[in-house]
Amino acid sequence: MMRGALGLLAAASLAVSCGEDASAGAAMITGPAECVLGTGQLAFVTIQNTDVIPIIHGPQGGYHIWGAVRAKNIDPAGLRLTFTLALASTGTVVNTVRIIRSLTPVAVSAASPPGWSESVGSYVYVPDPRVIDGQSVRMSVDAVDAAGHTAHDERLITPQLQMP
Repeated sequence: MMRGALGLLAAASLAVSCGEDASAGAAMITGPAECVLGTGQLAFVTIQNTDVIPIIHGPQGGYHIWGAVRAKNIDPAGLRLTFTLALASTGTVVNTVRIIRSLTPVAVSAASPPGWSESVGSYVYVPDPRVIDGQSVRMSVDAVDAAGHTAHDERLITPQLQMP
C-alpha cells in the first residue's frame, strides 16, 4: 500500500515538473496586437503604398510574391497568418494563402523598437500573374495567435512580373 502511494506521489511530482509553464514562450502583451505587412525572402522589407513588388517565377514553374510580417503584442509561436491579394479596382480576390509561422524577435535598434517579432519568406502564390501584373492590388495580412489576439495590415501595391 505504501509503495503504491509513493509511486503515485512520484508520478504526480514528475508530471508537474515536466509540465510546460503557461507563460513560457508567450509574448509580453502590453497593448493591442499590431502587425506590419512586408515583403522579402531573407530579410524584412517594409512595403509602402504604391510600391512595385516583383512577381517571382519560381524554379518549379509557379509564381509568387514574397510575404513578410512584423508583429507585437501577439504570441509569436505558431501564429496563423493569412495573406490575401485582391484587385483594387474590383475587390476580386486573386488568392488567399494561409500558413502557420513562428516569428523570431527583431534586433532592437533605432529603426526597430523592442517587442517586435517577424517572419520572412512566405510564398504568396499568384495563380495567373497576368491578372495582377502592373495592376493596383490590395495585399493584406491577418495574424491570429492561439489566444485569439488578432492584427491586420494592408497596402496597395503594384506587382510586376520579373522577366528572366
